Amino acid sequence: MAFKLRLLFSVALLLPNQIKSHPQCLDFSAPLVSNQYELTFCTHVESADNPDGSCCDAARDSEIQSAVEALNLSDECLSYHTQVACGECEPYALHLMGESTPPSLLICPTFCQSYYDACVDELDLPSDYCTLHSSNSYYCYPFEEPEFPVSAELVPYFNRISLPLQMVGMYKRPDYNAWWILSQDGIITQILNDPETTFKTVVLDLSSEAGSVYPDVEVGLLGLAFRPDFQTSRIFYVNYVTPDLETRISMFTYVIGGAATTLSSEKIVLSFQQPWKNHNGGTILFPPADMADPFKSSYELFITSGDGGDMNDPDGNAQNIDSYFGKILRINVLVNYPENGPYYSTPSDNLKGLVYAYGLRNPWRCTFDKIKLTDPDLWCADVGQEKMEEINIIQKGADHGWNHHEGSLCNVDTTSCDPFVGTVGKLPEFEFCHTFDTDDICTSVPFTGLSVTGGYVYRGSKYPQFYGNYVFSDYMSPSQLYKIEYDSVEGKWKGAVILGPGSMVRATAFAEDPDDGELYIVAYNKDGTENIYLFPCGDLCLKEEETTSAPVTSSVTSDPTCSTGIIHPDGVSCCSGSCENCGGASCGSSTGGAASCCSSAISVAGKSCSSNLPPCTLTSSPSTTSTSDPTCSTGI
Repeated sequence: MAFKLRLLFSVALLLPNQIKSHPQCLDFSAPLVSNQYELTFCTHVESADNPDGSCCDAARDSEIQSAVEALNLSDECLSYHTQVACGECEPYALHLMGESTPPSLLICPTFCQSYYDACVDELDLPSDYCTLHSSNSYYCYPFEEPEFPVSAELVPYFNRISLPLQMVGMYKRPDYNAWWILSQDGIITQILNDPETTFKTVVLDLSSEAGSVYPDVEVGLLGLAFRPDFQTSRIFYVNYVTPDLETRISMFTYVIGGAATTLSSEKIVLSFQQPWKNHNGGTILFPPADMADPFKSSYELFITSGDGGDMNDPDGNAQNIDSYFGKILRINVLVNYPENGPYYSTPSDNLKGLVYAYGLRNPWRCTFDKIKLTDPDLWCADVGQEKMEEINIIQKGADHGWNHHEGSLCNVDTTSCDPFVGTVGKLPEFEFCHTFDTDDICTSVPFTGLSVTGGYVYRGSKYPQFYGNYVFSDYMSPSQLYKIEYDSVEGKWKGAVILGPGSMVRATAFAEDPDDGELYIVAYNKDGTENIYLFPCGDLCLKEEETTSAPVTSSVTSDPTCSTGIIHPDGVSCCSGSCENCGGASCGSSTGGAASCCSSAISVAGKSCSSNLPPCTLTSSPSTTSTSDPTCSTGI
């Protein structure tokens, strides 16, 4: 019996072909299509419906066959147990196991009962087997993901163009009305900011350095940041992981229409070797104050880095401030630098060396709230391991908990659970659980998730009811769109669902238009059917409509001196006295305040806004004329 049970516990959860998460094997390697057609026992993995390969080669397939045949099972039991035993060969083995140690097979209740009935005597299954090993969770064996239609609330932004595959980010070009779209396979594509555009061009092709590692989950091209003086310098930075697992922060000089020349301009600013293939973070970004001042001698570049990978951060990287892993790093990139480097200096007020903050597992998408130029909030979503997903505001010098804590819960696989001593520890602003269990934290939040994708604090004007809320998603099923809003009465952030289960795409990132603060959702686009989507109002707006009994009319009262300290009654723009100089202290902290007043619904005859970020002023509108550009310097 012991041998039989060891076999049961040695295999992974059998994964569905339909799952659209990232393929990854138990050892964190990528499944191989070449292995798929070598299998002679676990032949269901050869299915044409599985384009992602196998985690087993012919040798492992033979070992599984020998172990199963040694059990001498009846035909009825054999048909069930063969599927279970071959689970580790499925291309998504790591993800649907839940990264548990030792491997824990989760079986859907109905199938578990059938398996139990067929094999209870031959495999000596305990009477509580299905109590211990069955689950009603979204991921259980056998499982086929429901084909949910994309919600009508999700409106594709581009209507006439095929978008790149494996999209992991979209960034507005500072000097031109176009987006740069990042693909995990190493390619940056420029697409005009026009829903009807049919034109796209390759800006940079790093596929020889980053693309060959696909489909490993968290490697390849991961992040991009335009230097604040891009309009004159043409310099931008990318974060990518090479096939030999070296993270590189590289600087490039953009050449219009010259992708090869752009590639040849690479200067490696910072690099370090990754110990594992997962948990690489990837976001790089400049703070709002630097983006507003393109004439500095250096700029702060923030770099997010995961804990290095594997389970429970076995090397203790996240808590080691001498390590780059599990950190927010910060460097000063230099405008004037030696030809052969160094290309950065170390900020004197970092915690230690390049380390700005620590205690993170895998920060997946971090963004600044642009409402403040001084000490802006840096929001980071940190992907959890077995229980919790985190939303953090990063604090300089702080320990954000991992690996001794997962969220606010003790990580039971570590020996110490008392890290938050004095002012060093920093708990998440918000956290949500993988399942609705009995923990108070989990039952108090109206949703669950498995792999958080960070977003933005909404500063647009299209949905004033969301202003100041942090918007984010969860990549794994049930693929929902969420927001959190600060409750000043209770003194905490509270969560709500914008789009419910099955109505969201699998978002790898969000994008923000810096000119108006509106958001976009970036779908991974694995099979070529996904798009970039406009940020929707979703279920919350439907609830508002349902609870509205009659139209409400209100008179607009002029308050040119902002004496009342409130926003304009239209609910979008601030009072005219504040917006005249973006200096009203009261309006500046309210919806439609200082940072958005010049991009809101203000209309002053003969005047326009000098900037979409404070400080901005209403100035005389220039006349619009056609300007010749024979050298195509604008990139049009």
